[in-house]
Amino acid sequence: MKPQDIHFYSGGGSSLSGRIDEEGCLHLDSEVWGGDYDSEKHYKFSKEETDKLFSLISLEDFIALCQEQHVRGMERFLDSNRISYGTITI
Repeated sequence: MKPQDIHFYSGGGSSLSGRIDEEGCLHLDSEVWGGDYDSEKHYKFSKEETDKLFSLISLEDFIALCQEQHVRGMERFLDSNRISYGTITI
């Protein structure tokens, strides 16, 4: 996969965006804001896990899944398919 930026959604107090880097690793950035609660969660996938993800679902279908089910649905999909990723929550 070639490097590219990915926009999933933004609005209603949350957003999800990401990129595929030069090594073919997926990185995702989730933000939630509003009221007195703001949070960021960053996801990093190895090349192997990125390849595994996109062998199960196309990038376009993954974007659609995230747009429909947001971060919680994305995490359920990843966990149910045993796709490992690292996270940092701020």
